[in-house]
Amino acid sequence: MGIFSKLSRLATAAVAWAVLSAALSATGAAEPWAGIEEAPVRLIAGQTAVGDGDRVLLAVQIRLKPGWKTYWRNPGESGGPPQFDWSGSDNLAEARALWPAPKRFESFGFVSFGYQDELVLPIAVTPRSGGQTLKARLRLDYLICERICIPVNADLRLTLDPGAARPSAHGALIGRYLARVPKSGGDAPFRIEAAKVSGPAGEQVLEVTARADQAFENPDMMVEAPSPFGFGRPAISYQEDRRLLTMRLPVYPGPGKAALSKHSLTLTLVDGARASETRITLGD
Repeated sequence: MGIFSKLSRLATAAVAWAVLSAALSATGAAEPWAGIEEAPVRLIAGQTAVGDGDRVLLAVQIRLKPGWKTYWRNPGESGGPPQFDWSGSDNLAEARALWPAPKRFESFGFVSFGYQDELVLPIAVTPRSGGQTLKARLRLDYLICERICIPVNADLRLTLDPGAARPSAHGALIGRYLARVPKSGGDAPFRIEAAKVSGPAGEQVLEVTARADQAFENPDMMVEAPSPFGFGRPAISYQEDRRLLTMRLPVYPGPGKAALSKHSLTLTLVDGARASETRITLGD
């Protein structure tokens, strides 16, 4: 069973527990807010104690004032992704961010990818020693933008003691955002059937064909590629009652007009509440 399946089961249990846990103490499940007024941030936990499992579910919660946004791991043409430093932690072997599907923003002629209103970023933590106290210490640098951009840094901390790992008062919230993380492989709602690039360097187009069991409604695609490549908004055509689509994205090659050829790409296809993540290598 993969990490996403394990954490999804934890999130499902958290939703079922939410009514009961709301009446319980949240001690150890969250710490006070830090950051700035436009985007306060804190570290929260999906469980009340470490438990005896091999993973612990935490989350970074950022609340954004209206009009402000923060950024995905791939910010697009503007902005910058969050930076995480967990080096001050005790009993923490690995902390892996599980990114909810982002939105596309267009302002001042630039395209970016990120979040408005609120971001709850699930973090899958692997303790060094199971069943022992976990002291999570995070130095977080993140960027928020409205008409101007403000870099923010915050020192966040959260301690989980040994004991039975019941869902915390924050478990259901984290579970909702965990459900927005794009799925891969057999769990994915979409299947990438073909991907190819055509045209001369500087004028290339990436063409991606994808299939869904249920009709597409308002899809979008974010493409991650090695530097210096970027990609424009996709032009979309449909077949088979909108269950098969073709996306054509202009390739931005950077100032050197590099050619996109046998490069590895990550394709994040989003359609409402459904999202998939597929890694491909062109030419395979």
